[in-house]
Amino acid sequence: MTRITRRQFLRNIALGSGALASQIVFEPARMLTGSEDQSVGDGTIFLEGDIIAVDPDRGMLVINERGGAPVNLRVSSSTRIWKGEVTDLTALELGDFLYLRALPGLDGTFTATKIWANIVNLMGTVSAVENGGFQLRIDGHAHEGPERPITVRFHPSLVVNDNPTVTPALRVGQSVQVLGVIERDGVLKATRMWVAE
Repeated sequence: MTRITRRQFLRNIALGSGALASQIVFEPARMLTGSEDQSVGDGTIFLEGDIIAVDPDRGMLVINERGGAPVNLRVSSSTRIWKGEVTDLTALELGDFLYLRALPGLDGTFTATKIWANIVNLMGTVSAVENGGFQLRIDGHAHEGPERPITVRFHPSLVVNDNPTVTPALRVGQSVQVLGVIERDGVLKATRMWVAE
């Protein structure tokens, strides 16, 4: 397995190595969009919310956007949808939490260009190694309470340190960054990992 030193690991995180820059949060939206501002140069805006209606036959979604306002979204064949892997509208379910980019329409609806469903991006340390995964300890902050372990399982297409052909050999206390999809049972299915030596 290709390993990186802790210094490289921290430097890569600071510089946004790999797919994303990271912070210890369950809501990595601003990293994904590449902008603190809601609008970007391509005319899309950033939206986030829970799915309250989905109609694959009509190519429509409705989400409760932050603040509770329902937003109608069109999904076309060119919309990129990710839920642990690139997929289509049929994989999305009621209650899935979406981060997305969309083009506003004149009729008040939006056309989604990119959708990330139930995505998380976390940094922490390995607190236990298990068959097919590990326990990730996220250091608590004063407002969040004590440390909280998260069960991580490896996705079949896991990429480690930007190398798709390795299996992670982890040890307790190792620093890791995990990108993946949170499943209904609270387990994080890791699709990408960055492991410090």
